Amino acid sequence: AGWDVVCLEAQPEPGGAARSGPLTGEPGFTHDLFSAFYPLSAASPAFRPLDLESHGLRWRRTPLVVAHPTLDGTTATLSMDLEETCASFDAFAPGDGDAWRKLYGLWEKVGDDLVEPTVKMAASLRRDLIRFARFGLLSVRRLGEEEFRGEGGPRLLASNALHADLTPDSVAGGLYGWLLCCIGQQRGWPVPEGGAGGITQALVRRFRSEGGTLECNARVDSVLVRRGRAVGVRLADGREISARRAIVADVGAPQLFFDLV
Repeated sequence: AGWDVVCLEAQPEPGGAARSGPLTGEPGFTHDLFSAFYPLSAASPAFRPLDLESHGLRWRRTPLVVAHPTLDGTTATLSMDLEETCASFDAFAPGDGDAWRKLYGLWEKVGDDLVEPTVKMAASLRRDLIRFARFGLLSVRRLGEEEFRGEGGPRLLASNALHADLTPDSVAGGLYGWLLCCIGQQRGWPVPEGGAGGITQALVRRFRSEGGTLECNARVDSVLVRRGRAVGVRLADGREISARRAIVADVGAPQLFFDLV
């Protein structure tokens, strides 16, 4: 857009929680240091236009997306093959495979518009909008009880809802469990080759390819305000960097207004 952009990173390397490195000391092994779960990455309307694959990001997938084993030896499995997923659910209770086909069919109808909300979702649901609103408010426990006879489906729905920090009885927990399972069914859960840091590295390469400048070990201590307008920042080392057009702060509002401004 014709702007000169400088990104100031407080830490010695970029990425925050999306970083990878050695942890065990074993040669040839790289570990995700913090976050390691990116089910929305390939489906995200924010990620897709970035085309990070052109900047070195390589997604890896496995046909078996996720499994939920228990001590009794039974395992509920979500596969990118719909028939394989349904067979796993049927092993717990005949007919549960068809129950999953029904739930996944709903995803095929509204999933794209749910990930990237538009008025098209309301149009596609039409008379079922109230029913879907109820569906979206169900706890994952209630959703599992209503849709499945066996334990396989509820196990996978509940374990996926937990990824969103929702308890089995949280309102809307069923929606999140269903959404994550359906994304896994449709697209898999891609893992960045080389670890979570691969996402950050691709973002940095893309940023620099567009002319952006990244400076690490550059903690911002305060935003400089003159005549009611933010005009720059002061770093922890005392340097001041002016901003001709805008300052974008990726911190929480309390820190921004109480500490920096």
